[in-house]
Amino acid sequence: MSFTHHFSVLPGDARQDHLIDILLSKGRQVAFDMPLEKLCAASPVILGPIPFSYSYDELSLIPRQLIFGGCLTKEFLLSCERNDITAVDYMKDKELTVLNAVATAEGTVASMIQHSYYNLHGAPVLILGFGVCAKALADRLSAMHAKICICARDKAARAEAVSLGFEAISFEDLWGRLPGFLFIVNTVPALVLTKELLNFVHPECLLTDIASAPGGIDKDSAEKLQFRFQTLPGIPGKISPKSSAAYMASFLLETLRTAEVKPAKETPAQEGSA
Repeated sequence: MSFTHHFSVLPGDARQDHLIDILLSKGRQVAFDMPLEKLCAASPVILGPIPFSYSYDELSLIPRQLIFGGCLTKEFLLSCERNDITAVDYMKDKELTVLNAVATAEGTVASMIQHSYYNLHGAPVLILGFGVCAKALADRLSAMHAKICICARDKAARAEAVSLGFEAISFEDLWGRLPGFLFIVNTVPALVLTKELLNFVHPECLLTDIASAPGGIDKDSAEKLQFRFQTLPGIPGKISPKSSAAYMASFLLETLRTAEVKPAKETPAQEGSA
C-alpha cells in the first residue's frame, strides 16, 4: 500500500485543528478535510479525537494501520484487533491523562465561577469521586480557599483525600450532608446523584457534571427540580485546545518512535496538507 501522507487527522474539536498545525510545523505531511474514506486511505497513522466519536464501520481502515483516539470503546478495540489494526488510547497514558486533567480542572473552575451565585472562597464544595480529574480540581479549588469535601467509595481514596487536607465521606453518608453544599461537581461516570438524593440538595447549589457519558447526575431530575446544572464534556478542547494538542502530539510522536509495532510503510508523495 502506497500512502500519500504521514498522518490523517479525523474531524473533532479544536484540539484536532491545533494538532494539524503542530504536525505541519514539524515537517509532517498531514491529510485532513477529506471524506472519511479518503482520509483513511491517505496515511498509515490515523489520529482520532478525544473522546473518540467514530464506530469501526464508519472508517475504512487498512490492515497494519495505527489509529489513535481517546476513550476507545471495547467494541472498537475488538474490531481493530480482529482486522490487524493497532489502536492506541490517549487516555491510557498516565502522563497525558494527568496533563489532560489540568485543562479539565481549570475549565471547570472557570465555569463554576461564571455560573454560580456565590464566591468559591469559603464555599462548601462537594466533589464526587477522587480520580485524576477530581484531584486536580480539588487542588485548584483548595488554593482558592474553598472548603473541599470528597465523596468516594474506596477507603484508600478517602484516606488520601484526608491526608491532603480535605474532608472525606462515603456515598452511604452522602444524603445527610447534601444540604450543606453550594457547589457539587461529579467526576464519576455512573449515576451517583439520583433523583432521590437531589431532593436533599441545597436549592441554590450549582451542579456540575464533568464525567464522561452518561455522567453521574440525574440530569432530567435536576432540570425538573430547577437546579442550576451544567454538563461540561470535552473541556480541554474548549478551554485550552492548543496546550492539549501539544500534549497529544508529544505523546503520539514518542509512541511512534518507541513502539515495537510499526504501521505499514509510509511513502508520502506530496508536500503540504489536503
